[in-house]
Amino acid sequence: EPPATALAPVETIALDDSESLSTSQEIEEEDEEDLEDDDEVSWIQWFCGLRGNEFFCEVDEEFIEDGFNLCGIRNQVTLYDAALAMILDREL
Repeated sequence: EPPATALAPVETIALDDSESLSTSQEIEEEDEEDLEDDDEVSWIQWFCGLRGNEFFCEVDEEFIEDGFNLCGIRNQVTLYDAALAMILDREL
């Protein structure tokens, strides 16, 4: 005979006709608006906040500037110096 289990009561939420749950699209639009409202939004923050870019993340500049972390990339990236300058938001 299976062991007896206890169930906790579930709280239900009643919505009026005027209320609705936020959709993921509405939440994403609010997140994008929050990013747009900031005066100092880097292009990296903007890019990471776009829909479809959920798998990108912002990393510290120190990580990017550390030569050990970039070992071997120069040979694989065309225009490496220009790409690195763009990522770091610097002029060549």
